[in-house]
Amino acid sequence: HCLSFQYLVLETVNNQIRAWRLTDEERTRRNQRLLVEGYNKLMTEKIGALRIFLALTKACCGEPIHNLAEQVILAPNANAAIAEFSPGKYMSKRQIPLVVHNGLMDLLFLLTHFHSPNLPDDWVACKELIHSYFPIVYDTKILASDYCLSDNPRGRTQLESLYEQITSRYPQWKNALCADDDESNIAHDAAYDSYMTGVCFCGLSFMIQDQCRIPPVEASSRFALWDVDPCMDYPRWLYGRNKLYFHLSPYTIDLESPSKDPLGRGMSHLSTFRVSGIDPSVTSRDIINCLSGLSDSRRDRVNFDLIWVDDTTFLVGAQVTNFHNDDEIFKEHGNILLRALQGRFCNGETIAPLASHPDKPVKNFWNLWGLLSPKSRRIDSEEERPNKRRRIR
Repeated sequence: HCLSFQYLVLETVNNQIRAWRLTDEERTRRNQRLLVEGYNKLMTEKIGALRIFLALTKACCGEPIHNLAEQVILAPNANAAIAEFSPGKYMSKRQIPLVVHNGLMDLLFLLTHFHSPNLPDDWVACKELIHSYFPIVYDTKILASDYCLSDNPRGRTQLESLYEQITSRYPQWKNALCADDDESNIAHDAAYDSYMTGVCFCGLSFMIQDQCRIPPVEASSRFALWDVDPCMDYPRWLYGRNKLYFHLSPYTIDLESPSKDPLGRGMSHLSTFRVSGIDPSVTSRDIINCLSGLSDSRRDRVNFDLIWVDDTTFLVGAQVTNFHNDDEIFKEHGNILLRALQGRFCNGETIAPLASHPDKPVKNFWNLWGLLSPKSRRIDSEEERPNKRRRIR
């Protein structure tokens, strides 16, 4: 084959002059590569992280951009980044959702670095601060643990596990942006984690649509959830809009509810109990054996979530995986669990509905569970530390 080299390109590298003979296709690829490299260099050396954060929050709030730097940051590609700029230009006339996976600490990290090192101690004020920067947030860990239970029966919510589950169902998304042997295709690499989070968000949303008997959406189609009117409520009830996963807590953080946060993981106050004063030698396995194999009047299995508070206290609640759950199902499953608990813990232990323990106002954001509280008792020895861990069955 005879190649026609139409272009001669001179470049300087390390004080050396190099000459390249390029075909038209090679020249196009080279120009695109240099454009991307120049864009990345501009982002890191000229613009800086603070401007990137502020531009992203403008996109999330649906506000117009005011300078060329913001256009460069928010442009969907390198060509759009160098397009002619006009003040007041909208990169999008809607609020762009922020998608995270178990992202509470990530959001707080951003705010401590780009808002103020000292965040509000008040629970309500801190939620309002997060919501002011990011009006629409979706947490894929919430989608998996609270809204996609019937398709995720084992409760797998780790990002890698979810990604493998989604790509086994939608194989066209597996490493769609990079080669399978790319060295950066590893968990905890920031770029690859972002890619896996996006895949999980789309996949879980499609699974929820199927679960709720909504006409299925082709995976190759334009994703409709992005264009939903923010005033509509169904993304909140179907996809957990503005709800964040709270590690080691039975509650879900609700950014749209200033003072209250709901129980998560398919649980309800109607069927959740607090068991205290038990013998410290009781293990998770003992409780699981006590509550396993239970079924309701429809012969459906009674699933439950077990969460240890300390070595003598735990919470247990019925976990309803049917999307069309109602109060009657929660009440029935709660009564079944209660009878089993009363049969096992009948020697002076206390069993009480969680609803009968109203939450005291939490003044300190970090003290919802006594975490990082300046008044909390310091635990000095390993013997004093709780040994129990949360279990789901």
